[in-house]
Amino acid sequence: MLRLFFLLSCLFSYQVNADEIKNKIYDSAGAKISEKVSDLIPGDGITEVSIEKRSSENFNFSILGVRDILYNNNSNFFTQFGLFNSQVFNDDRVTGNLGLGYRVLTPDENFLFGLNTFYDQEIKGVHSRMSIGAEIKASIIDINANNYMKVTDMKLINDTKEQVLSGFDFNVSTQLPYSPWAILTYREYEYKTEKSSSDIEGEEYSLGLDINPTLVLDLKVDNSKNQSTDNVYSAKINFVYPPKENKKTMVDGFSEDRYEKENMKDKLRAKVIRNNRLVIEQQGAVIFTQK
Repeated sequence: MLRLFFLLSCLFSYQVNADEIKNKIYDSAGAKISEKVSDLIPGDGITEVSIEKRSSENFNFSILGVRDILYNNNSNFFTQFGLFNSQVFNDDRVTGNLGLGYRVLTPDENFLFGLNTFYDQEIKGVHSRMSIGAEIKASIIDINANNYMKVTDMKLINDTKEQVLSGFDFNVSTQLPYSPWAILTYREYEYKTEKSSSDIEGEEYSLGLDINPTLVLDLKVDNSKNQSTDNVYSAKINFVYPPKENKKTMVDGFSEDRYEKENMKDKLRAKVIRNNRLVIEQQGAVIFTQK
């Protein structure tokens, strides 16, 4: 937790002209790549192209899209899909996921309620799972929970037994005071192990910073409650298209209001918050878990 706030304070330790920052970022190749990828996927919705660095792993790349299926002013039936690469037990793997979701606004437009379901498939390892999730969103706070259910049983990968794990997580997100472009998220999770004597449990703290309308920086600290599982630190850059409208970013500075209310209709098209990585247990003479 302290690491996140230390990183945030470092970001403001340098006074740089805001217009120069805007020009450099708007002209970045990443934002253009995100736009090009979005053009390849028809339909209305957001597209994210991301680069992530996790401790003890190489750089990971991902593409995520959210597309409307049936949208109106107070509800949205949508699909979300993604393709992600990661290192699992020092092995490069690719995971794809596909989901459907439905969201509806209350008549006063102060709250949003949603349900979703996803299917995750690891291409090389042939591990797969499903999930169901529920979410409640308000102007300055989001709450959601996901239940992950394994579909495949034990697989033999490179002469080693592996098993995808079932589990759940719970997420709460809110703005930082006077910083509508900074979102702090707390995540608690638990995965049921098959062979290990203790389940995988932990807490994750993340800070999302809207640098400008097309660039988001995510900083995360994953604190494991298991002595056999290392803590994980990560930083991810997300290039978003189309640009976020009617929302302050870092280049706009701090807000005069303690908290700024977001347009709830924009949240009808927001991505579902969930763990897109499969949690896998390696079953050998010593039990290892990759999360």
